[in-house]
Amino acid sequence: MNKQQVSTLVLLAFLSGCQQQEAGDEQWSSIHNRGNATPVAPTTESAPPPNVMLQVQQPSQGDPNLGAMLNLTESAIGVLEQAAVADYAQLRANSIESMHPLPELAEMHARQGLVDDNRGVRFVAAMTIGRLKLCDSSHFVEPLLLDESESVKAAAIFALRMCGRQVDLNPLADMMRSDQPEVRANAAMVLGLLGDKSAAPMIEQAAGRGLELSSAGRANAVDLQLAEALLMLGRTEQVHTIRAKLVAPPENQELSAMAAVILGRLGDEGSAGVLERLIFAAGDERRPAEVRMACTMALAQLGRPVELSWISEYFGSTRPELRQQAALALGEIGGEQAYAHLQRLLEDENPLVQVAAAGSILKLETGRN
Repeated sequence: MNKQQVSTLVLLAFLSGCQQQEAGDEQWSSIHNRGNATPVAPTTESAPPPNVMLQVQQPSQGDPNLGAMLNLTESAIGVLEQAAVADYAQLRANSIESMHPLPELAEMHARQGLVDDNRGVRFVAAMTIGRLKLCDSSHFVEPLLLDESESVKAAAIFALRMCGRQVDLNPLADMMRSDQPEVRANAAMVLGLLGDKSAAPMIEQAAGRGLELSSAGRANAVDLQLAEALLMLGRTEQVHTIRAKLVAPPENQELSAMAAVILGRLGDEGSAGVLERLIFAAGDERRPAEVRMACTMALAQLGRPVELSWISEYFGSTRPELRQQAALALGEIGGEQAYAHLQRLLEDENPLVQVAAAGSILKLETGRN
């Protein structure tokens, strides 16, 4: 398996429609969608209304073939820069992560995000600096070691360690014992990304324990993220745990979507057959749209041929979260038809869809995750 960087945008957006928010819970944020199986920094903010649609730069006149891609890229950048200063924290966080294919652009806005009022944005900004190794900005991260949010502290530790700074990892051990799903899941993600195999026993001890006051679905989702972290640390037997969740019962379909995204991201060729079966299952076995698109994206990440017809029915869905998910999948599938659909989604009435489309355009143009 190829160890790849975790993309919270991809993982969480894929789970947006699978699990309803529990009564009394804050919505899950950092870039994405609420009530999701994988916890990250929460916010009480609601989804942005359609009337904050981001303005798309119109292509300039001239040779349509010579300038088409340049114009589309410039339009995508323009959408992301507007989102980076939007009133809605979710858009600000989404935009920062969607800028990853252009590190200089991402660094500029990540620096701003480090001092954002919303802890989800601060979390994403610090993770961005670490993931892209934007070490000229590492000194801006240091104050976040004292942040009020444990998740933000974890992201700060990650960023500084990735830049070669000596930072105490003991706070991550305390976070792994937290009874808050958000904190435990983010700490595990950081430990997995840091690649220190000595952390594996700590993560194993946390699995299945300490979340008795959380819903079963959320506790299972956190354990799935712990399994991913262990897999990144060389515990290859954990792949079986993740594969098993692909065929979770109907009431736990968010786990199926989450498992598909993880297996695609980590390059698990052994799951390809099951992923394809889940896409084409019919009748009583037909999976929800979120699961089918997660499996489609995973196959694309595995380098398998993927037909746009598998997800084309969702490009015009009345549910913006499905259009957002489709835009993310197009960033993995690629091809001329994908560009055409992304250009339309870039002008979607929902800004979250626009940002997802913009990120996929940059990803395809640069060939970077």
